[in-house]
Amino acid sequence: MKQIRRRLWTSSKGYSTSSRQRLTKYGSNTRCNDYRFVAPKATTTFVQRQLFSTSTLKRDDDHETTLYEHDFKLKKLNPKRSHILIIYTGGTVGMKKGENGSLKPEPGFLSTQLSMCPEISDPLVPTYDIIEFTPPLDSSDILPAEWESIARYVEKSYYDYDGFLVLHGTDTMSYTASALSFMFENLAKPVVITGSQIPINNVINDARRNLISSMVIAGSLEICEVVILFNGKIFRGNRTTKIDNWGLAAFASPNYPDLGRFGIDLELSTQLWLKPPKKRFQVNYGFDTNVAILHLFPGMSTEIISNLLLPPTKGLILNTFGTGNAPKRQEELVKQLKKAVARDVIVVVTTQCLKGTVDLNAYDTGTTLERIGCTGGFDLTTEAAVAKLMHLLKQDIETHQIKSLMTKSLKGELTEDIDRGKRSNKVAATVIDL
Repeated sequence: MKQIRRRLWTSSKGYSTSSRQRLTKYGSNTRCNDYRFVAPKATTTFVQRQLFSTSTLKRDDDHETTLYEHDFKLKKLNPKRSHILIIYTGGTVGMKKGENGSLKPEPGFLSTQLSMCPEISDPLVPTYDIIEFTPPLDSSDILPAEWESIARYVEKSYYDYDGFLVLHGTDTMSYTASALSFMFENLAKPVVITGSQIPINNVINDARRNLISSMVIAGSLEICEVVILFNGKIFRGNRTTKIDNWGLAAFASPNYPDLGRFGIDLELSTQLWLKPPKKRFQVNYGFDTNVAILHLFPGMSTEIISNLLLPPTKGLILNTFGTGNAPKRQEELVKQLKKAVARDVIVVVTTQCLKGTVDLNAYDTGTTLERIGCTGGFDLTTEAAVAKLMHLLKQDIETHQIKSLMTKSLKGELTEDIDRGKRSNKVAATVIDL
């Protein structure tokens, strides 16, 4: 594929960050907390003007959120400068150490820190508004209700912004990215999810790089899907899994190539992106949480399995060995799975391997699962399989339709061609000069 190079970064000369502006919170429960934001000074090319508008407290379902509006009014200088919405749910990126030394989310802290980053005055970085969950949540506390809250913010303001950035903890980020991808129909704008392994106020951190890079991508690229940007890589969100809880390269996309990479250049594999939609954007809400994950291991008690498959379980992600193999000699296991399938429990077979795809016809132990009615999940990640099954179970469709859809690529989450799924995921990329 022909490589195209063009200059992406522009200079931010003429801007400084010495002036300060006070922003006061207002709302139904008025409480005057002063936040100090760094604002760029006026230059000779435009007249000094109001840099910040007031923020208001808004309530969405069960989540009280604070909206901080930061409009640096630089569109006179750069008419093409985009405007994005940042949805801060919580996570390490905006955490501070508590009295006991452990990290915890701090309301308003991320907004303050972001406003003091000199990079945000660069015309390449979009202007932004921030919606903040109150209180900010550790991602371990993110539930389907929060997935729907994020989706609702996007839906309500979809036509007011050029892109969306979700700041999120890393532990369940792949679940959220997968869930959002299945909720959004005909998405024509970038929804970028990022976070960090180190808080933004640490001297050495990955937060600023991830945050600024994600802002640029959310405001600049015409990518019509939910992506995770982390450690210089752009991933399809529903293809990711967290692979490292201490290193900065926390995420991987084992069975699908990166959609882009930040380095000296910005490399974009645009041929891998989802095609722009032709219909109007909409959101399909709803998740059925009566889903379980069963990670097989040698000698596993069949009594535990039978209890797991009892009502109200409606769906099971069966995490099997290799290409979709389960112990055939444990006849009780096969019997319990068959009984569950008979009462319309949807059993989706995934693999415990990080890379590769499920092929239930590769081995006899796999054909047994197919014969009793289990559904092969190809190269679905556990996170994508759970979110997809939970979402489909809540839609008004029949069991056989759900089974069929679990084997189809709805949002680029799986590779339907088994032979193709076994091959390398290396592709050519468009290179953009930074």
